[in-house]
Amino acid sequence: MYRQEIGLDLKTSVMAVLVQELVHGTCSGIAFGRHPTESTQAVMEAVYGLNQGLVDGTIEPDRWTLNRRSGRIVEYRAAQRDRVLVPTRSGVTLRPTTSAQRKQPVLTDTQVQEILELTKRLKRLMRTDQDVEWTYRK
Repeated sequence: MYRQEIGLDLKTSVMAVLVQELVHGTCSGIAFGRHPTESTQAVMEAVYGLNQGLVDGTIEPDRWTLNRRSGRIVEYRAAQRDRVLVPTRSGVTLRPTTSAQRKQPVLTDTQVQEILELTKRLKRLMRTDQDVEWTYRK
């Protein structure tokens, strides 16, 4: 249906379909291997709980801008962190964050570096910069 909607020939076009497990993580986010407007930087966004809240705009993420080569954090912007999206038996629900979550960045500096390294490894494998959705599960 997607290929039809964007006008691709169904007989000559191909499309990958990814099916993945929903991981009930403590925090989730997106890492952009290359900043959309600054090629020397990478960008990372993170929220507590499920990534759905970040992707659909329900929850404002913490945001890190990094120098791609050195890994140095160029800028960090903390979100308000007042809500978290969590799984329930019937789907997902928004809940208030804990006082600790409101006070503490979603990621440690070590985790930021681990995720940046993941984008670098993927770039080497795929031969081009990659954007990655990720989840930490404790």
